[in-house]
Amino acid sequence: MKPLTTEQMLEEAKASSNIRLEDYIESIDIWQRKGYSLREIASFLTKFGVRTDHTAVYRLLRKRKQESYAPAEADSVPAGHCGMH
Repeated sequence: MKPLTTEQMLEEAKASSNIRLEDYIESIDIWQRKGYSLREIASFLTKFGVRTDHTAVYRLLRKRKQESYAPAEADSVPAGHCGMH
């Protein structure tokens, strides 16, 4: 296969869709709760036109889990202070 020229690559980039894996998180959650593997989930998404693989699905789920467990920012009391005098 011959490498793409700069112009061809630009056209490919313009033609590619803006489908984001994050847009399908609810479907991914349902499939995961039903016991489907990450490879199976990625295969389902690919059949529906979403370009992905099992590692991308894994990274999305891991990122989402980390965000849901992120500690809330302390907004009133600086570290090392009890807030009482």
